[in-house]
Amino acid sequence: MGIVGWLLLGSIPGVLIGGHLSLSVPDRPLRFALASVLGLSGLKLLDVPQASLIIVVALAAGLGVLLVFLGRHSWIRFQRTRNGQVPAESG
Repeated sequence: MGIVGWLLLGSIPGVLIGGHLSLSVPDRPLRFALASVLGLSGLKLLDVPQASLIIVVALAAGLGVLLVFLGRHSWIRFQRTRNGQVPAESG
């Protein structure tokens, strides 16, 4: 498979998943995530010393925040269904 095939293999699922998630994520966190990715890419392009370590730490922190957000959201939905309330449809 050539370089175009690998590019399509990564970009098509990314566009589909990103398009779906961007509709359900609030505006402010989405802007922050995009700004973070742009900033981290800039660090790597400017060849800042220890840029790889900074990127790994930032991605780990972002993953932690995402897991807390998803866990909190799931817990709220669980509590609502347990109490007999109908969960709000998000999409």
